[in-house]
Amino acid sequence: MNRLADALSPYLLQHAGNPVHWYEWCDAAFEEARTKNKPVLLSVGYSSCHWCHVMAHESFSDREIADVMNKHFVNIKVDREERPDVDALYMRALQLTGTGGGWPLTMFLTPKGEPFWGGTYFPPREKFGRPGFIEVLHSIARVYAEEPEKVSSAVDAMGEGLAKLTEVRPSSDIAPDDISKQTLRFLEVTDKEHGGIPAGAPKFPQTQSMELLWRGWRRTGDSASRDAVLLAMERMCSGGIYDHLGGGFYRYSTDRYWLVPHFEKMLYDNALMISLLSAVWQDTRIELYQQRIEESVDWLLREMRLPSGAFASSLDADSSGGEGSFYVWREDEVDAILGNESGVFKETYDVSAKGNWEGVCILNRLRDSKNADEKLLSPLRARLLAEREKRERPSRDDKILTDWNGLAIAALARAGVALDRPEWTDAARRAFAFIVDDMRDGNGGLLHARRIETSANMGKSSVGAMAFSTDYAEMINAALTLHQFSGDEKFLRHALDWIAVLDRDYRVENGEGYYDTSKSGEKLLLRLRTSEDSAQPCANFVMAGVFAKLFHLTGETDYRERCAALLALDAGGLQTYFFGLAGLLCAADDFFHATRVAVYGSGAQSDALFHIARQAPGPGVVVVRNKGEAAEAVVCRGEKCSRPVRDGEVLRRGLSVPGMSLDVFGG
Repeated sequence: MNRLADALSPYLLQHAGNPVHWYEWCDAAFEEARTKNKPVLLSVGYSSCHWCHVMAHESFSDREIADVMNKHFVNIKVDREERPDVDALYMRALQLTGTGGGWPLTMFLTPKGEPFWGGTYFPPREKFGRPGFIEVLHSIARVYAEEPEKVSSAVDAMGEGLAKLTEVRPSSDIAPDDISKQTLRFLEVTDKEHGGIPAGAPKFPQTQSMELLWRGWRRTGDSASRDAVLLAMERMCSGGIYDHLGGGFYRYSTDRYWLVPHFEKMLYDNALMISLLSAVWQDTRIELYQQRIEESVDWLLREMRLPSGAFASSLDADSSGGEGSFYVWREDEVDAILGNESGVFKETYDVSAKGNWEGVCILNRLRDSKNADEKLLSPLRARLLAEREKRERPSRDDKILTDWNGLAIAALARAGVALDRPEWTDAARRAFAFIVDDMRDGNGGLLHARRIETSANMGKSSVGAMAFSTDYAEMINAALTLHQFSGDEKFLRHALDWIAVLDRDYRVENGEGYYDTSKSGEKLLLRLRTSEDSAQPCANFVMAGVFAKLFHLTGETDYRERCAALLALDAGGLQTYFFGLAGLLCAADDFFHATRVAVYGSGAQSDALFHIARQAPGPGVVVVRNKGEAAEAVVCRGEKCSRPVRDGEVLRRGLSVPGMSLDVFGG
């Protein structure tokens, strides 16, 4: 066993038996590199990553390759989920070379941590036109020892490129019309045949982009935006990217048809999908979406909820049979389990003798998602699921990540209110309480990561790096979501307390926006400020939306000004690179076009109005509970408000109309 045997990260423990002399990310590793004048080999991945497993098996378990690594390099292994700051810095360095990002990330650094070359997955020996890892190692070691000027030149080039990433874009005020113009740009790049963005492959859910399109329809009544979202949702809910037996969405599809996924299931992906599906279902009442919400939440509570009430990070793509082996089927297996009833199941779920992927069958309903008899299919799925449970399960990364739990809390709260499932909202409250009580850093702030082991590590818990701005942003948003849907002031107090910490430790000096890391955190080569969405929302965009909501909740103009400043900070990028700015545009929509529903009074009639208001189709609806003599609601958009509404059905109908005019409420 190497040094990783003492780690608590599931990903690092997967490499504890490698013959590689791994370090965790630490000063001691770089000190050894300086003392011995060796380059650093940095390998970054995560526990549910299929290609990370492949490289671990092919290269890091190979004694010959390990000997080369140990002789010529100081080797550091990083869990990207514990240290997103390290991952983000060196992933950006790799992308500066023109290489597409991905994991495993393989970077070569000087003893000062300066990157000079890198890549992602390497096969052990040359094949398919890709250099072999052992050849790469020998080449890098030779260049580092014999041609230091080449290393210095590469270090300088990457350093200059990274420095430019910290430059703030020219600020640009954003206008209401800009949101519609940019929404059309997203609409233009959607796949008109199979749904989603982009039209090719691979395909990720792109929930922020889909939300922007949905907001466009809600705001203007534009049917093209609505239809683009409905097509994408229908294909994702019917395709192989969805687990039709156990619920939940896999990370992404490798093809444009949504058929063949990489089979890892991530907490953040499913939280974002549940939130988006809830918003779409509230408007459409499409049964397929309700079913997918219910099944995905059931999966979340059944397989991802930990005894603490918080949620684990992910399920692996692989098990003993390889990638996806836990989830795929052969026709003879389905026949043996379902017997005479297998015919209708096979026809519905694309099961055949030849299979639809590498000789096996990925269950999907892309051919027909609407016409099958659910009463007949439901017990058949249950029988197959029960049999599947006997297989060796993919491993679960039970690390608790604050930001991903924030996404899950907001999703459960929203879905629980939308579908009137109070037990889901209770689960959100319990997870929130765990973060508040057990993810604290002792200075009024949050921690980013924690793992609690009850067996192998005898109840010890590990804490990763201190919180990142994404942790605060997502928990603040979760707190505001719970506050709106419950009226409980304690959630608002938590949100304001966390904003104070974020402002104190993460805010850009003499400016707007937030760095990814705290000013008291570990100093890397650069302190980055993320200004675009990735697989999860950008913290700065989430905070712009938070300040917009706080303005609508409280009426305090300081929040409006802070939102406007955050939007202007990155709006200049819309003219060149719009694709990563969907979250900014959604926040701008909250800023300009939010629907504010203030419910007054107390008693049964006021409670009924509040219940209707919080079930209003969203996103972009802010609900406020106020004191008052009469039980009534007032609906405002911008600086215009309706007359008081006392009839619940009038309120319900009015809030459901896309492109709503306040005239529907009588004034």
